[in-house]
Parts: sequence; structure tokens; C-alpha cells
Amino acid sequence: MSIKAPCKLMIFATFIHESLAMVRRLESAMSAYPYHIHGEEYMAMNVTKEAALRYHFSVPSDGRLSEVQFNEMTPHLRWPWDTRSEPEQPRK
Repeated sequence: MSIKAPCKLMIFATFIHESLAMVRRLESAMSAYPYHIHGEEYMAMNVTKEAALRYHFSVPSDGRLSEVQFNEMTPHLRWPWDTRSEPEQPRK
């Protein structure tokens, strides 16, 4: 018997301008994974000193996926101690 969590949280810490590159690496690794289950939810979160940048992906079908694409969740979650008006935006 095996149990898989339906919701997964992946936390990483990079500079804001490196966030999308890390998300692309996660997408590539997840595309190669053969045991996805329809309806699983993934959240990737880049924890920076200014804010938490969040990305979300819902698994559309069982098995290996031909494409995985995280969607950025906005606005960024700002930390209460950050005094800047807006966090730096990731480069596209």
C-alpha cells in the first residue's frame, strides 16, 4: 500500500530575478516524472528577503505529462518587515 499527498509544496530560496529559471527547472523535472495523479496540486514558493513568490500547477491527467507549466500567483506575499513599496519583479 502506498499513499501520495494530493498537495505538494516545494520551497526554494533564490534571488527574485532567478525565480523563473528555478521554476522552469522544476517544470522540466516534473515533466519527466511518470507517476502523476489527476488532480494533484503543486505549489512552488521562492522565499526571498522581500517577499514570497508563489507558483501553482494542477495535474491534468495521470502518468507522465508532456508539459508542466506553473502559473504565477499574484500579488507576491510581502513580509511585514520589508519597508520597500514593491518587491523587485522577476525577469521574464
